[in-house]
Amino acid sequence: MSMTPYLILAGVILLLCVGYVIYQTVTIRKEINVELEETWLDAGEYLVLNYTFNISPKPDKITFIYIGMYLNNSEPYINQTETVKYSTHIEKKFRVPFYSQNTPIVPGSNNLTVTIKWGGESFKRTLSYTINRITPIKSLEIFTDKREYLNGEDMNLTVKVESSITTGDDASIELRVYAVKRRIGTYYYTRTYPIERLQEGLNVFNYTFRLPYCSPCAGIDEGEHPVIVEIHYNELKVKSVEESIFIYSKK
Repeated sequence: MSMTPYLILAGVILLLCVGYVIYQTVTIRKEINVELEETWLDAGEYLVLNYTFNISPKPDKITFIYIGMYLNNSEPYINQTETVKYSTHIEKKFRVPFYSQNTPIVPGSNNLTVTIKWGGESFKRTLSYTINRITPIKSLEIFTDKREYLNGEDMNLTVKVESSITTGDDASIELRVYAVKRRIGTYYYTRTYPIERLQEGLNVFNYTFRLPYCSPCAGIDEGEHPVIVEIHYNELKVKSVEESIFIYSKK
């Protein structure tokens, strides 16, 4: 009995098997979508990445390489590599740091580059976003108890600061007050008040200043004078507010 038909059949089966293996090898599906949950962020908030994967053949693990969130010295705050178990949906979070000497984050446009690797394949995407506020200071307001004063009267100053968080021991916060301008351009009052801690929400501070006597010798004229308050966070001037008062001689 001739073996030719069996050999032909075996050859066909072999070709089919080889073809299937080749098909499985060359037919690779990689559908990857990555989106940012928010693209407008304040310090202390999270940059959230949401991934959707449809990869075939399905890998056991995938590796992520993150580089970005650049500081004012052009160094990336994020420089991280991690390998995780493959899943069709993955979420990753990075917290935007508050400004400090070690993390001099800057407001404005920024980006994060993501490289994904698995089984000899790779995917790369650069995501853009905007950093708005880089400190927890949301607002600064000042009030004086009245607008017009006589020489030598006390001026009561109220300062209101709104914070997005309760600050920790690592935060250096100062209020700086400049008031009553001399003819030569300097201020009669130049004061710095350290703040140990800001509570989340509204914080109120009260200060009293004995106003000077206006005279040519003192270089202080009657009339309108500025009251300026600045708030500094980790040596960065965050906000500055100015109001005016009027000082008159006693009659």
